Amino acid sequence: MKHIGCIMGFLQRSMYKGMKTMREGKTHRLKYEVFRLVVIGVLILCIVFAVTMFIEFRMLTRMRSTIDSNTVFSEYYEAINEAEKCLGRYVNARQEEQRLACIEAGKHVAQNSRQMRETFDDPQFVDHYYLTESWLFYYNRMILPDEENGSTEILEDYAMCEKLYRYLLDNENELNSIRTGITFRIYHEQFSLWMRQFAVMAMGILLCSAYLLIFSGARVRRLVKPITDLTEQMQDFKNGAVFFTEDIEENRDRAVLLPDRRKETDSILVTETQILENTFRDMSEVIRDQMAELLEKMQLDQQVRELQVQNMQMQVSLNEAHMKLIQSLLSPHFLFNCLNTVSGLAYFEHAPQTREASQLIACYLRDSIRLIGQNISLEEEIRHTREYMKIQELRFGERISFTIQSDGMNGEVKVPSMLLQPLVENAISHGLKTVWEGGRIEIKVQTCGGKVFLQVEDNGEGMDRTALEKVRADLKGAGALEKMTGLYGVAARLTTIYGNCASVEVNSEPGKGTRVSVTLETVPNNGNS
Repeated sequence: MKHIGCIMGFLQRSMYKGMKTMREGKTHRLKYEVFRLVVIGVLILCIVFAVTMFIEFRMLTRMRSTIDSNTVFSEYYEAINEAEKCLGRYVNARQEEQRLACIEAGKHVAQNSRQMRETFDDPQFVDHYYLTESWLFYYNRMILPDEENGSTEILEDYAMCEKLYRYLLDNENELNSIRTGITFRIYHEQFSLWMRQFAVMAMGILLCSAYLLIFSGARVRRLVKPITDLTEQMQDFKNGAVFFTEDIEENRDRAVLLPDRRKETDSILVTETQILENTFRDMSEVIRDQMAELLEKMQLDQQVRELQVQNMQMQVSLNEAHMKLIQSLLSPHFLFNCLNTVSGLAYFEHAPQTREASQLIACYLRDSIRLIGQNISLEEEIRHTREYMKIQELRFGERISFTIQSDGMNGEVKVPSMLLQPLVENAISHGLKTVWEGGRIEIKVQTCGGKVFLQVEDNGEGMDRTALEKVRADLKGAGALEKMTGLYGVAARLTTIYGNCASVEVNSEPGKGTRVSVTLETVPNNGNS
């Protein structure tokens, strides 16, 4: 009877506690705890998967960026080499079809240059971009239609294009080294990302395992143990065992969260908020530093552009000084010959013709100094040459005769001053130096098809093939720039002014004389320049 009373009391107390738990809402705590464990586990797996996919995406993005940057670099140099070839073909042929091809090649270079600058943020690539822009500026000026672009501008632009093109090619190895370094750094970053991905995956697996084995296991045991104990007690009770109420009271609150744990969670939230604040503060400082670096970079770019403009101005001044130097070398050379003429007349004729010769020489020298560095009409150039021939007739008498043939169109075009006189002087000094009578110098001037043809021919001793080839080689090479007088001086001036639009040809036969032919483009006579 005593045992039956105890069992009935246990059942009554159990039913009372169950009803009390339902009224307090604790019947759903097991379901809530199990759901929370499952959600936390799924969240951990999702976080690991998301971080892994993010790292994988970054790795693929960096790899694609590396491939694209290498492609952009290669396409840029292929485009600029192709454009340089097109420009060379256009300069030699000057055909419209080749000019259009040059325009398309220039657009391709500009597009690839912008892509390379957007791909590489290194200062060397930025400098290279502005150097390419400078090259494109002269390149586009070179391929303007002929009526919009003068010969002098073509020469200067072509020289600048070639100079800048060499700079671009010289920078290729340096840029390639920088690009290789960037590629190596990207591969190193990819390896670091891969290691991070591996570490994240390993850490995720360890966290899941630890969560399942330790935290979740403990919480599940805490939740399940009262049920297990109650189940065992119920089985034992079914088998006739006797239990006391104290065994149930021990595990009454095992599935209840402690208040101290909630306080710990609140303190953790406060700590995380502080971390977010510190992260935002660090991010603001990084952005401010980047803005300062960007402003400094813009100032440096402005200084680079100013230096480039100064360099261009210095180059133009250098070309002008070089031109004036070439022309200034002609006057002393001619003055020396004129003084020899006056000295010869004074010695042989005892001054009967000295006054006339001196007046001619003074007039000629005055015109020569006045016309230095100017373009004059072809008619004035012929008149100036006639004055020189009068001086030489006083010197040589009937030993040398001079003739000039012209088509009468001389006043409508302009040419650089002092073109014919050095050629006549060259014929006297070299071609007729051993001819003592019957010497003849013929000058022919003709304008046709937008070009001027000048020809000075003598009947002197001429040159053999070896001497003629040497003269021609000097005209095409550095000889003209080294001597700067006579025939070579004329060739140097024409090359400086007209570039490939002017030519000097020399033909000679031993015992028959020498013929010098000059061809250049006409310039309308709108006043001196």
